[in-house]
Amino acid sequence: SFIDFINTPFATFIAFVCTVFACVFSGYNIYKHLRWYTQPHLQRSIIRILFIVPFYAVFSFFSLLWPEQMVYFELIRDIWEAVVIYSFLNLMLEYCGG
Repeated sequence: SFIDFINTPFATFIAFVCTVFACVFSGYNIYKHLRWYTQPHLQRSIIRILFIVPFYAVFSFFSLLWPEQMVYFELIRDIWEAVVIYSFLNLMLEYCGG
């Protein structure tokens, strides 16, 4: 069944590989924004939004490794999600001239 698969080392390996790929690709995109930081008022919000991918990937992987601590990992993810929503709204205001 699905629950049995989640508890296998193969599922953990797949989750780890996907987490690494997500962090590497997001990290590269974040690095490019930081390297060419020409519009700070826009790029600050963009970088915060881009950080949602590694946050979700890492804390979801941690939830898979330590399911009894999952509520704490979800709390951290939800807090960062609120920061990202705020940053997205700020970015929209900047783009619209507000």
